[in-house]
Amino acid sequence: MVTDEQKDQIYVIQAKYEKQLDDLQSQLDAVKAKQNGEIEALLSAEQKEKLAKVKAEADAKKKSAKKGDGDKAAAPAEATKATTESPKKAK
Repeated sequence: MVTDEQKDQIYVIQAKYEKQLDDLQSQLDAVKAKQNGEIEALLSAEQKEKLAKVKAEADAKKKSAKKGDGDKAAAPAEATKATTESPKKAK
């Protein structure tokens, strides 16, 4: 889809913005954690327990979905990798 020269240029652009994006992601994570803390402070002990169970179930589903779709999802991800991820930070 893109030439090798374009790919190299894309990597340079991604590297240029990598630290800024990482910093913003850290800020976003901190704000989400603060928000969740305030919400959980409103909950009763019973509600907190139920929430913990729901979170655990959701995490388990995410993990099993990643394992089951590993090879199927890899091909489309590789096709967009050149435009969405830096070469150092492939996720």
